[in-house]
Amino acid sequence: MVATAAGSDSKQQQIIEAYIRAYNKYDIAGMLEHMHHNIRFQNISDNEISVSTFGLDELKSQAEKAVHIFKEREQRITRFEFRGNRVEVDIRFRGVLSVDLPNGWSAGEEVEVNGRSVFRFADDKIIDLKDYTL
Repeated sequence: MVATAAGSDSKQQQIIEAYIRAYNKYDIAGMLEHMHHNIRFQNISDNEISVSTFGLDELKSQAEKAVHIFKEREQRITRFEFRGNRVEVDIRFRGVLSVDLPNGWSAGEEVEVNGRSVFRFADDKIIDLKDYTL
């Protein structure tokens, strides 16, 4: 169930939803549109940081590499939790791999995982994004 926001939370929700739509469409420019120039991104799995970037250029480079990992991918938001300039979003991810991964997953395999993304905002832009696999 997705909670609906009011006021400034509504703006944050709109930005996050636009980011997710762009992600699902492999639209890198759309993904970066609402990012602060000092964006910090981290992907965390099993309490270990697997990817870390700082700034738009590094995030763009990482996003360009990542589009080749899945031939299909979709993030679906299941919950929002607003805490001032920080928003926690529960995500259901489904994808079909286009390459073999070091963790043993194979090309063609369908992957479904639950995750949580934590967005922090500054100047109506996403300045910090942490993606956690649950």
